[in-house]
Amino acid sequence: MTEGTNARLTYTGSNTVNVTFMYNVSLSIGSSSKDVTLALYKNGSVINAHSIASVSSSGKVVMSGTSAVAMSTNDYVEVYAKISSNDTINVYAFQLNAFVSGA
Repeated sequence: MTEGTNARLTYTGSNTVNVTFMYNVSLSIGSSSKDVTLALYKNGSVINAHSIASVSSSGKVVMSGTSAVAMSTNDYVEVYAKISSNDTINVYAFQLNAFVSGA
């Protein structure tokens, strides 16, 4: 796995492998309470891995998720945040871990 300047993890091996991705994000929002969705994307498309939280404007929240994904050469993953209506998402910490099996 390699990480580029575009904030995505790319698999550069030659064999298809199973990878478990775990992500944690500490965030807050700008004004009133909103729903925030975090989702894992593979090659630009959302996969069945997301978490949803109602976030108030009074504090930070930590959101996390886990997903197992088959990765082939040059496949990449990214994590995106989406807010339920127009507002600002402030990210304080972000961690994305990849655990590879079958390499």
